[in-house]
Formats: sequence, structure tokens, C-alpha cells
Amino acid sequence: VAAEARRRIEAVFAEEGLTVVGWRDVPVDDSMLGSQARSVEPSFHQVFVTGEADGVISMRNIAGQVSKIKRDDVKEEKHLPQSMMPAGLAAGLTVEEFTSLIEYLVTLKSIGG
Repeated sequence: VAAEARRRIEAVFAEEGLTVVGWRDVPVDDSMLGSQARSVEPSFHQVFVTGEADGVISMRNIAGQVSKIKRDDVKEEKHLPQSMMPAGLAAGLTVEEFTSLIEYLVTLKSIGG
């Protein structure tokens, strides 16, 4: 069921001209739940998307915040060597590898790295 849901979500993004660059399972603390509640507990997933449509570039940062800028306002596009996400990196990773990378980066943010 989860794989089919992901496939459908990715298809909708593709129809909108967006690219899914990865998924991650959102960690939850269910230690307070009893066995009955845990048996019907939903899972939560986060998707990372980027895209360009109608002359507007949409970018998401690691916190999921969206920034939009008009393509015409971009004077120069450059990939910096110190970028956390070098060009083409996501394309070379499996979904699991990309998810692990994002989870690692989140841990660095939480410890001030």
C-alpha cells in the first residue's frame, strides 16, 4: 500500500512539473501509546521536491520551507563547491541512501553542525 501511495504522489508531482528528490520516514515517539493504539498507528513520511513551472523556480530547504523566485530575476546560476547538495547527487542515490543522507544532515543541524 505504501509503495503504491508513493507512486501516485510522485505521479502527481511529475504532472505538475516537479521532481521528487527523496523521501524520509518522519520519526515519532509512540512510547506513550498502548498496544491497541499502536496497532492502528499511521506512518508519517516527508517528501522532498523541487521544480520550475511558468517561469517560477521553487526551492525547498532542509526544513521544508519553500522559496520562490522568478526565472527572469535570476542573473546567474552557479553550483558552489561547498553546497550541502552538489548538482546531480540525488540522481545517483537510491531513495534509501538519500533518506539516510537527509537524516544525517538533520542530526548535524540539531547539534549545531
